[in-house]
Amino acid sequence: MNIIVADGWLMVPYEGSDLARVEIGLGEVPQFRGAFLDSHSGQRVAKVRDPGRPRPYDVWLRIDGRPSKVGRVGLPK
Repeated sequence: MNIIVADGWLMVPYEGSDLARVEIGLGEVPQFRGAFLDSHSGQRVAKVRDPGRPRPYDVWLRIDGRPSKVGRVGLPK
């Protein structure tokens, strides 16, 4: 899954329901934050503000209480 970090946001592709509770968590043991649903470059995404934390770190998506690891943000460019 392509994780996008751009314009001050961390974004994860999302194709689920608008009515779902969508959260994004970061790190090995994630603390989840509510995500905004939006679009980026024509793709639907869930997004949170980029935490500005040192990389790399794991990224998790939790939908209606069901967490899944979606990938890892790599080293900064």
